[in-house]
Amino acid sequence: MNTPNKLGIARSDWDEYSPAKKDQLLLAYEQTQERKKNTQIKPGSGVLSVRISDGKMLLPPFSQMTHYQPILFGLKEGECHKKITVKSNDSSQIGHLEVCYQNNTLYLDPSAYDPQLSLGSLQFPYMSIWNRSFTYPDVTSTGLLKLTGVRVLVHQLVASDNSDD
Repeated sequence: MNTPNKLGIARSDWDEYSPAKKDQLLLAYEQTQERKKNTQIKPGSGVLSVRISDGKMLLPPFSQMTHYQPILFGLKEGECHKKITVKSNDSSQIGHLEVCYQNNTLYLDPSAYDPQLSLGSLQFPYMSIWNRSFTYPDVTSTGLLKLTGVRVLVHQLVASDNSDD
């Protein structure tokens, strides 16, 4: 085990640290690794229930922001490029919100032109509070639908061992 590399520290810097400093860094690293292990979702072990409401978004023909009907959908770890139908309040406009749940991150509303936002212009890393549900208020995106002032509620559901798809 190459300790400096494991910690992301150059060997020359590591050699200059006092034994107390080395111990402090190793302890912090071990605590961080333990915390990651305890909070990490195992792929396929759960399903997210996501509700998007309030605010406005840009629906085709993309000429003006519009109020929309609340959206509720489920998403499994590893599911990407899933398109969720979105309707304006009066159902005159219909669009599709692209969503993804990958590597313990929920992605919403991807950008068509920014490669760094190709999974979603909104990125919500996993938080253990999702087990009880958590609401992100007043969320705004820069993706295709330009969500503005929306409320995103995320709840992690535990998948049963004999779930049917």
